[in-house]
Amino acid sequence: MSRRELIKELAKNLNISQNKAKKFLQALTQVLFEELKQSRKITIKNLGNFQTKIRAARKIKGPRQKIEYQIPERKAPVFTVSQNLKNKIRKKYIPIETKTVLIKKSPPVKPTPAKTVPPKPTPTKPAPAKLIPIKKLETKAPAPKRSFFDALFGRKKPKPIPKPEHKPILQPTPKTEPKPAPKPTPPKPTPVKPIPAKPTLTKEKAPALEAKIPENIKAVRKDIMSALEQPPPSEKAKTPYVDLKQKKIPKEILAKIPEYIARLYQAIPVEEKAGKLVVAMVDPEDYQAIEFIKKKAGKEIKPVLATQDDIAHVLEQYSELETEIAEEIKGAEKLEKKEKPEKAEEIKKEIARTEAPTSRAVHSILKKAVMSSASDIHIEPTEKEVIVRFRIDGVLQKVISLPKSVSTSVIARIKILSNMRIDETRLPQDGRFELSFDNRKIDFRVSVFPIVFGEKAVMRILDKSKGILNLEELGVKGEAFDVLNKSIKKTHGMLLVTGPTGSGKTTTLYAVLEKLNKVGVNIVTLEDPVEYQIKGINQGQVRADIGFSFAKGLRSIVRQDPDIIMVGEIRDVETAGMAVHAALTGHIVLSTLHTNDAAGTVPRLIDMGIEPFLVTSAVNSIIAQRLTRKICEKCKEKVEVSGEVLKEVRQEISKMPEKTKKEAEQKELAFYKGKGCDVCNDLGYKGRIGIFEIFVVSNTIQELVLKKSSGATLGKQAIAEGMTTMKQDGILKILDGITTIEEVWRVTRE
Repeated sequence: MSRRELIKELAKNLNISQNKAKKFLQALTQVLFEELKQSRKITIKNLGNFQTKIRAARKIKGPRQKIEYQIPERKAPVFTVSQNLKNKIRKKYIPIETKTVLIKKSPPVKPTPAKTVPPKPTPTKPAPAKLIPIKKLETKAPAPKRSFFDALFGRKKPKPIPKPEHKPILQPTPKTEPKPAPKPTPPKPTPVKPIPAKPTLTKEKAPALEAKIPENIKAVRKDIMSALEQPPPSEKAKTPYVDLKQKKIPKEILAKIPEYIARLYQAIPVEEKAGKLVVAMVDPEDYQAIEFIKKKAGKEIKPVLATQDDIAHVLEQYSELETEIAEEIKGAEKLEKKEKPEKAEEIKKEIARTEAPTSRAVHSILKKAVMSSASDIHIEPTEKEVIVRFRIDGVLQKVISLPKSVSTSVIARIKILSNMRIDETRLPQDGRFELSFDNRKIDFRVSVFPIVFGEKAVMRILDKSKGILNLEELGVKGEAFDVLNKSIKKTHGMLLVTGPTGSGKTTTLYAVLEKLNKVGVNIVTLEDPVEYQIKGINQGQVRADIGFSFAKGLRSIVRQDPDIIMVGEIRDVETAGMAVHAALTGHIVLSTLHTNDAAGTVPRLIDMGIEPFLVTSAVNSIIAQRLTRKICEKCKEKVEVSGEVLKEVRQEISKMPEKTKKEAEQKELAFYKGKGCDVCNDLGYKGRIGIFEIFVVSNTIQELVLKKSSGATLGKQAIAEGMTTMKQDGILKILDGITTIEEVWRVTRE
């Protein structure tokens, strides 16, 4: 019998669903396992015995080679079938056959009269043999079946169902003259005897039957039924939900459940309440997990519902980076002290091992950076120590200091991951690698640069599991959104995004691509690297090591019949010329450039060697942007500002375009700030948002470009035509309570 058939049989005999029968089988297996683990013998009536026997040591030979293998003495579970079950199996598979015996009887012969010659008889066919029915051999009816479940749950034997009587076989008669056939009469319906219902267990009979059940069966049944106990649907519906995103669990509560169990069952201890341990679970109806956690914690469990993201957030709180790395650093220091010139190769091999102390320490640093939503990791050796800093929300923060002695091994481990040369310490090197944390694929772009006290490593983190943000979520709204939306609907031309490194230029281009991504267009990109994969877009990767550059790739893309082309970055005159040529030949071209503001992009293109008349014909609009930190919503509070700051804000509002100015004047002139909490690590900021200025190349600006006017002149003309500057966009977000005035001033001050 297969497992599926056994579950169906369980469900049928116990009158329960197959899901409950499956849990029943799991519980029974667990009970048997625990009993056999204690070397106890389990006897189940009408089934057999479960016990643990010691198998003696023995030798066996291999199938092909004449080599003997020694198998040591070991304990093994053994099942012995009971005699009653054997008898039932024999009766089922060796039935007693019954036969009907037929006896031939010849027809009677008439006597011949004496002294007379009889006339010649007419030849007739002999009459067929007469069949006389003989009763079926009587055999004793087999006893009604009583399954293992009847014995386990104290059910009585079912009464045997009476078999229908056998009708005698009709005796054929010799042929006679045909008689007129009687009128057919309708056959009488055979009365169907009702099948007796299965006996039910009444309250009066229950005590007597319960007394007959053996004690060992009662113990097994008790364990099984306790495992099967489930709350009614009304209680399931009332399972409370807990939000853990902004909650910090005390260490003494987290210690109630070990980290490996919390990760295995996705269950987090939240608090102790009324003598019970409140446990947040993704599946509060996983009663097997609840029973296991109950044994480990030694307390009653009260399950509550939580999301997968909230559970992952609390799992980060199990171990701080300092305590996690402390032990690994000790092992790494011992490894460094053993290093000698003649053992350099052995040390490199040791560092390359994933279970080496240095490898585990580096892995912990990378994991902490990913969990902290850092964009960059800086590992900087100094005279006495190695400083590790994370760039979180655009600002570098010191995380930990490592001993100077582990500097070489830590950098060597990063080089091995990035496929760099370990022995080259005098020249800069670049590389990349990919790791997975909690089923999230993370890409690391690595740069190693030699400095006075060793080698500095900087790693850019790209989380590919994050979704693409739209323009509204990035912070483009109001009149700026309308201008950008109108610009990207054109059939050809260039859209450039400018700003310093790390200002979110590529993210903005992805948001524009997501808006343009339709079935009827062919979109091809050339990136370095491909940060996010978008369905329906053909994304290419630059490979400088084999000569596949932006310029070379752009030549091939033009021959791919594209409607929209995205170039990751315009770095040289060749790439710029190819992009302008593609924009002039009926394609939409999206790309990035490094300039301080939108108006300065045009002089930058001219300086690279692009003729002014080509710039005016190819470029449609330019976006300049910066990223500012957002105020933490949990600890947000209203603050007062100085008179000078208030005066400067009012001056900027007065310079805004009329439509934007009216919107700003209708808002309350209020300022906010985060005081710091556990959610934002006492920084007062959580997350980032963009501030933008959108420069549209109008007819007047085209004339200024042909005259090779400066970026300042072009900027003034754009403002006169209604462009909102980055500073003004930042003030609008200040009045909305999204960011602080210090943040806007930090990213827009020249």
